[in-house]
Amino acid sequence: MEKGVWKYINIGSQVLLGLIFIISAILKTVYFQLFIESLQSFNFISHNILFYIATGIILLELIVGFFISSGRYAKYAVITSIILLSLFNIIGVYSILLEKNWICACFGPFLSGSFSFSTILRNTFILILALYVYSFRSKEYTFNILSNSNTVILLLSLVSLSIILSVPLIQKKVQKEHIKIGNIIKNMKIQSIDSKIIDTSERKRTLLLFIIFDAEKDCASCLIEFSLWKKIYEDYNSVIEVIGIASARSEDFLRAWTNARKIKFPIIFDERKELFAEYKISTPLKILVNSFNEIVSIQKSTDNLELQNAFLDEIENFLKEKRDDPIQKLKN
Repeated sequence: MEKGVWKYINIGSQVLLGLIFIISAILKTVYFQLFIESLQSFNFISHNILFYIATGIILLELIVGFFISSGRYAKYAVITSIILLSLFNIIGVYSILLEKNWICACFGPFLSGSFSFSTILRNTFILILALYVYSFRSKEYTFNILSNSNTVILLLSLVSLSIILSVPLIQKKVQKEHIKIGNIIKNMKIQSIDSKIIDTSERKRTLLLFIIFDAEKDCASCLIEFSLWKKIYEDYNSVIEVIGIASARSEDFLRAWTNARKIKFPIIFDERKELFAEYKISTPLKILVNSFNEIVSIQKSTDNLELQNAFLDEIENFLKEKRDDPIQKLKN
């Protein structure tokens, strides 16, 4: 292959690598709440600093991507990208081997979900691309489209844009609190997608289980728990009322989605995510509520059978305790 052709291939590889980091940073900013929620799955990170860690990661990716694609300080930016990608792979492999069920939302809702071998393969491809760029550009970076002044101006513009986009997110963060055990859930009277009226104030079962999910974004996560949902609905139907609350592009899409998966419990179409709007919800999520409308258990969807069984054990414990429950008293 001619030398000139290789030059364009090398330049294209360098620009592509930079754009991958820039696109990733932009999608994290646009879907900032989703990115925050994915970091929540890393139980070693304090909730008090999640916002700052997320913001720092976005800014770092913007800077790295910008310098790689522009050619300014590209050597150091590529080295940084190799370190970041290697750490990502280590975290991913650790999550898979120890069944941590940590969530990756590197590109917003696109390709998001629990760490898997496909996640590692995708990241490895980007890592190989970074190593390739470093191999032919390690000595001298001749591709440079920016002067020093332009570099500073554009970099400051990117940082400013990220800060501007983060302002409403900061305000939103102040207004909401994470949903937690002990919260009181308001009663609701609403129609399900199969035209049945759901009135939680008139329920006759001991416990109420809300299964909250996004039929499109959470599809992969939902699939791993269908068997658990089905078991709870079928085995505990006399004592637990199961209600699904789902968002989707349209009610018709949600209806087709639930029919294809033969979901039998009622599903509410929460188009604007209003039913739990006062709380920060990381979907898909299971919320167990007692007769006093008090949350007694919360669990993120998981493919870990031990965690699923632990949730079933919690249900059994609440039923065995027979607390001072008005519905249980009526039955007795």
